[in-house]
Amino acid sequence: MACINWGYGDGRGWRLSSCLHKLGKNWRIKIKGGGGGSIRGAVRLSSFGLNIVIYLVVLSRFSTLLWESTKGRASVREVTVSLPKSWRTNDVTCSLLEPLETKAPPLSPHISIGTPHPLFGTRPWTQQSQGCGRPGDFIQMGADILRAVSNESHSHTARQLLTEWVKFRWGVFDENGHEGDPLYPAYYRDPVLKDLRPNRCYGLHEQNLPFCDSKNHVPEAPTKHNALCMGRPAWDIIQQSEDFADGKNQPSNETILHEPIYRYVQESSPRFILVVEDTAVMNMQRRWEFVRKAVRRITVYDIPDGTYIGLVVFNSVANTVAPLSKIDSISDVRQRIGSSLPRNPSTAPESHKCVLCGLQEALRVLNNDPLGATGANIILVTTGAGTATHHQMDEMVRMVQNSGVKVIPIIYPLTEKPGTTSSSAADNLEPLIRSSGGNEGRMFTIVDEGVGNDSKVSMMIALMDALLAAIQIPGTTESPGTPVIIHSEAFPGGISSMSTGSFNLDDSLGPSARFSVYYYDLNHVGNTIQLTTPSGSIMASVNMQEEDGDANVIFVNIPKAERGLWKYKVENRADSHQGLHIQVTAFENPKRKISVKLWTNAVEPLKLPDPSHPVILYAEVKDDEVAVIGAQVRAKLQRLGTNATRYPYEPLYINLFDNGYSTGNSPSNTLKLLHFIIDIVMIEKFLVTKLTFEKLTSDNPFFSPLNFKY
Repeated sequence: MACINWGYGDGRGWRLSSCLHKLGKNWRIKIKGGGGGSIRGAVRLSSFGLNIVIYLVVLSRFSTLLWESTKGRASVREVTVSLPKSWRTNDVTCSLLEPLETKAPPLSPHISIGTPHPLFGTRPWTQQSQGCGRPGDFIQMGADILRAVSNESHSHTARQLLTEWVKFRWGVFDENGHEGDPLYPAYYRDPVLKDLRPNRCYGLHEQNLPFCDSKNHVPEAPTKHNALCMGRPAWDIIQQSEDFADGKNQPSNETILHEPIYRYVQESSPRFILVVEDTAVMNMQRRWEFVRKAVRRITVYDIPDGTYIGLVVFNSVANTVAPLSKIDSISDVRQRIGSSLPRNPSTAPESHKCVLCGLQEALRVLNNDPLGATGANIILVTTGAGTATHHQMDEMVRMVQNSGVKVIPIIYPLTEKPGTTSSSAADNLEPLIRSSGGNEGRMFTIVDEGVGNDSKVSMMIALMDALLAAIQIPGTTESPGTPVIIHSEAFPGGISSMSTGSFNLDDSLGPSARFSVYYYDLNHVGNTIQLTTPSGSIMASVNMQEEDGDANVIFVNIPKAERGLWKYKVENRADSHQGLHIQVTAFENPKRKISVKLWTNAVEPLKLPDPSHPVILYAEVKDDEVAVIGAQVRAKLQRLGTNATRYPYEPLYINLFDNGYSTGNSPSNTLKLLHFIIDIVMIEKFLVTKLTFEKLTSDNPFFSPLNFKY
């Protein structure tokens, strides 16, 4: 039995987690406030109870239909209702259907129930960015569909949900045409008989199935499924999936199904353990100093209140330098953890390091926590070279899988021989990533940019950005969350005495912003730091500036920042080997969320190039969970390693294209508007370092830093 999670992601509702009998792979459902509205703070479950009861009825009917349509191969066995951490479950007015059992980590939802979709309304629909036989991205449905009270409407909703589940799980597509659709019309002319025929599977409605079986399949019909699956029947695709291939999950003759088992948990706060390599290799140039400054930056300024964080260092052995502690902005806990790394790295050779020891110590710290290790995050900062023997890697994979933690490696720094790009350090950690994150696993790579005895300030910024991205967890927006990087620009030294630029602030952001100047040496920043507001006012007073030498930053807090285009001017005194780096950050507007997601079609780690199966890079841009239509997306790809002159390779800029169609009224041509696709033939390993997008009606791009390694 494998677990499937049905969950909310933003604190405005409730989430279900269920286990699907006989099948593997996780899936989740996100549920927001009842009736499409928002629920925050303490909520009486009885006031939302009608929707919960109806949903459980729909889920029970869905399980029965799933069992029948797969001929006794699958059904839902266990359902977990996960409540937001803000709910007061001990309140006498909170009427749980079952006792609250425990706490659970935040979940990244796969099925989302919230406001109606502009085109699909309240009925379920599936976003499918991958090809035939590949799982979908998520299922979404409007909450109003659960307000109906008749058994007939419950059964209808269950059938609709099952149809989308089949698409989501097994990668089949619509087998019906749509009125007014130029690609998948409602009627087509039979190529043999020349008569007009309905564009649908003839046995689909008669047999009450969510897909067409092999007997009734019409391969020449112009349906989306036939176009993408080369005319193969949907049932054939399903039978060849991981769930049923090689004789797995044979049909059952049982006719009486057990009702799903329900249990209730409450969401806990995110927990992180930073596991940092402390060997002599970190003593080269300013590597260790940059590690200390980056850890201080995220601990003091970036991690939201309520998050738990601890710190472990390792070489040939491992030890805890900061126990797991709850972050707040009242006590000195941020300062203590931010300053807990040793001032100088150890003299232990890199070849003696024990990554296994570091993970064991991190798990020991987590297991001492009342919640245990399950659902926690381990951020592993290491050079990646000589990570482990095969036996040690097998042991680490076993530990990670048994404990239920997610490991997020940060390779710092990635060093390669000039002119090569083997990225063996990254490859060494692939098993660890996949054992904890599957296809959702992440890795961040900081390319070595040492200059003589020094390290470029760009390495420090890249490490800071990687740590910031690593602590950003989807589905945890009850609190203000982590800062969003609005603008990030490097200005080399020795070129111009003044560095100038601009950035845009809009209503998707909170009221305040922060303008930061990062430096290698404080003397590299002149006396002039000037900001010009959209209305033309100039902010240039030294009194508004704050300095933090432990993070190499001068920043200006901008309360109640004016919306629009800001301009800045900074005196740059850096030498030709260094420079200044300017960033602007702000928190998201809790009432409006702009989100950017990046992923590929790769199932296994990318190896040698295969032109017949190019890598597809997907980017999804949403405004408050609604697709942004008519946007330009540009990706910056950085080849890993250095060229023959020991400098990084020139980046590759690619404009991603929207492979969908203009807005329409049919489901077949709207799903593709939700993402952008580009074909990349991989010659070497690449790092996606930046993804920018802007609406066609705006001259000011948003910026979202991404450091995923492919």
